[in-house]
Formats: sequence, C-alpha cells, structure tokens
Amino acid sequence: MRKIMKQNQYLKICLLLLGSFLSINCQQQKVAKTDPISKKEGLRVAFYNVENFMDTINDPLTRDEEFTPKSDKQWNTEKYFSKVGHINQVIDSLGFPAIMGFAEIEHGANLEDLCASKRMQEKKYKWVSQESPDERGIDVGLIYRSDIVQMIDFKAIPVVIPDNVAIKGDSSTRDILYFRCMINNRDTLYVFVNHWPSRSGGELQSDPLRQFAAMILKQRLRPLISKSPNALILVIGDFNDTPTNNSISEILGAQSISSKEALMINPGLDLKGDWTGSHCFRGQWNLLDQIIYARGFVSSSSPFLTPEFNIYHPRFILFKDPKTQKLQPNRTYGGNLYYGGYSDHLPVYLDLRLKK
Repeated sequence: MRKIMKQNQYLKICLLLLGSFLSINCQQQKVAKTDPISKKEGLRVAFYNVENFMDTINDPLTRDEEFTPKSDKQWNTEKYFSKVGHINQVIDSLGFPAIMGFAEIEHGANLEDLCASKRMQEKKYKWVSQESPDERGIDVGLIYRSDIVQMIDFKAIPVVIPDNVAIKGDSSTRDILYFRCMINNRDTLYVFVNHWPSRSGGELQSDPLRQFAAMILKQRLRPLISKSPNALILVIGDFNDTPTNNSISEILGAQSISSKEALMINPGLDLKGDWTGSHCFRGQWNLLDQIIYARGFVSSSSPFLTPEFNIYHPRFILFKDPKTQKLQPNRTYGGNLYYGGYSDHLPVYLDLRLKK
C-alpha cells in the first residue's frame, strides 16, 4: 500500500483562508440549497464523482503526471484549492449530508483537506479512504458526520480483474470501500462505495469489466442479506453503467421498488421529471451515479420511510453549452483546457426519513 502523501502546513493555511472566502462569497451569491434533514428527521446520504480531485505532487507509483504544475494542464496549488472550495460549496448546499461518498479522489489527504474548513469542522466531519491499485491513482472515499454516524469499521474490497477479462492486460481498478456504522447509536448501516471500470475502449468491449465488479460486490452482499434479511445496506457510486445494464439489473439484481422479489432496489429506475441523468457525454445524459438500497429499508422493521432519491442539479454547478444552449455539468477540465468548474458529474442523494 502506498504511503499517503499529506499536504504541507502552508497549504492547510491556504485552505482555511480560501474556505472562509468561499463561505462569504456563497452567502453573497445566495446559492440555492436543498432542505437539510435534522437528526430528529433522519439523515441524507450523498455521492459525488468529483472529476480528478488530484493533489499537485507527482507520485512515482501512479500515472498522475498530468496533474502537476509542469504538465500541459498546469495543475497547481491555486487550482487545487479552488477545487476544494467548490466541493465544500456543494456539500454545504446539499445541507451537509450525514454520509457522502466520493469517486476520483487521489487519496485520503484530499478528504482531509475537505474536512479542514471551519464549516466542515463545525459539522464534525471525519473521513475514510483506502489506497487502491488503480494505475492512475484515483480512489473512492467517504466522509461522515461523527455527531450522527458512529463508525464501527471499514475495509477495502479488492476488484482484481482476471487476465481473461482484462483489456490489454490491465487488471488494476478501484477497490470497493466497505463502511459499517451506527446511526445515532441505534441502527447498523452498511455502505459500499463503488467506482466501477470505465467505458474506455467502448461500452460493449468494457462491459465484462463492470460485470466482474458487480459479481465481486454480489459475493459480499449475498451472505450479509442471508444472515440479516432486513439489513440496512446502501450501495453507492459511479458504476459507469445505467440502472438497466446487466451488471446492475441482472448480476446485482437491483430492480424497481415495484418488484416484490428483488433484494436490492434501484430508485433510479423510478425517476421522473426533466432530470434523469448524472453525466452528459456528447449530449447524451446517463444515470451512471446511483444509490441502491436493500429491501430492508422498506421492511416493516425499518426505522425509515421509503427512501427518496434525487439528482442534485442546482444552476451553479451547471454550464450552458453556447452551441446547443443546453445545460450540462460545469466541469473542471475539458482535455487540457481549464474551465475552473466543479465536476463532469452531478451529485446524487438519498433521503432517509425516520418513521414517526
């Protein structure tokens, strides 16, 4: 396991100053926020692929050279902390979720920087992440409010692609992060944070990679549900597949809530309205970022009402394409061109409201 590279003290001071500036700036802009959920009402769980949230240090063990000051992207300290501020702004506007998973962080130090701001410290955020063997060095991670969520344990679940499935001999991909916790010292919650192999090389050609990741996850879910049929399990992440792809609908068995036999429920199948996608590629929206939950959440023993799933799409994280005049995520980079935006994905969230 690689040693986590920490930002130096000077950068921490920059972050605190930048966080204070952004907090004031957000108030001046009156950024629209979702309605927060109080501890008495329940809790909110969110997920966000934050598009190459990399530090500026060249790690000799990974292919992260493009995110350094001397690269064509000219990724530097100023841009890094602008990114930190943007992500903090999204967390704030989401009402400070009790649990929030991330994809495309470089390591835990990125989450540590997020949690260093005054507002995040007030909410008692802590972070969890494990280094994985992804060749670019990107990982998944999670932050949680320690005043609401009490961590029991966590571990990385390796996803090692076999040679007969791997493309061009590359078997490295992101681990699945397993996180077990208590909610308000009462109910046990199991969270699996995912970032499945991308569609690079073509959706069909890369499909076996995601099906393999789905099988690894299913192997962990099956005994857990068999032992505790009403277990409160959340599967969150960027799956690089939609709810109707075989990896999710068939292998993982995540179906619509109307399916009476499915053990896993994918609320993304029941989305209605104008926003049904979290990622836009060449003008085509797809719901790659999802929060799937076990049937235990809708059992008679569940402390929660039926979970409410949404795609978060406030105007400030969107960009209007001047050619098409259509909205899409306001990303940080387009190739080597720096846009200074938030991410090429939209966050998703699930509201878990307590029964009265």
